[in-house]
Formats: sequence, structure tokens, C-alpha cells
Amino acid sequence: MLSIPEGKKGQGQLSLALPKVVAWVRENAGGFIERKPRILCHCAQGVDRSVGVALTLLVEFLDETGTLNFNRTRPKVDKATIQRQLLSMTRYRSQIRPSRATLKKVNDFFMSHQ
Repeated sequence: MLSIPEGKKGQGQLSLALPKVVAWVRENAGGFIERKPRILCHCAQGVDRSVGVALTLLVEFLDETGTLNFNRTRPKVDKATIQRQLLSMTRYRSQIRPSRATLKKVNDFFMSHQ
């Protein structure tokens, strides 16, 4: 469990948390394959920080067929890829509205790790 504070104070911690979350999922993927993968990402209102974490995980592990693939190599990601995934997330939860700061942290995570 990661505790990331609300507001501006949490934005710096979100940057530090994203690599840890991805690494944890990758390390524990064997257990996910044996059963249906379920990861709970939540924050106080469910519209910003948790969306950033979930978005990062989906971009990292969801393959072109829409299947979670924990063994694939990191995909080449650009801002359009992240935006498409965010748009698809709104089909399931229309209330999401990650801040520009959160989206920047997600973009920075992928752009700086390519």
C-alpha cells in the first residue's frame, strides 16, 4: 500500500510511487496469472491520483489485443498512447478527471524510461 497525500504535496510522491508500483506488479505477476488479476487503485475521490496509477499500469501492461500481459517488454509510449488509454478509462468511470500535474507525472514516467 502506498500512501500519497492529496493535493500538491502528493504530486512529488506520485512521481516516486509510479516506478515502485510498476516494479511491484511486474515482480508479483506470477500470482496474477494463476487467478484473475485485480489491483485496487483508489484515492479519496477516485478521480485524480488513483487514475494516474491505474493509467500507468494499463499503459504498461495492456497489450494491443486488450489483454493484460505482464511479461511483455515496455511498449513505446507517446502522449497519444496515454491519451487513448485515458479516454478508454472514461468509458468505465466517466467521473475521472486527472489533473494536468498527474498526467504530466504519467507522461514523465514513460518518456524518461524509454
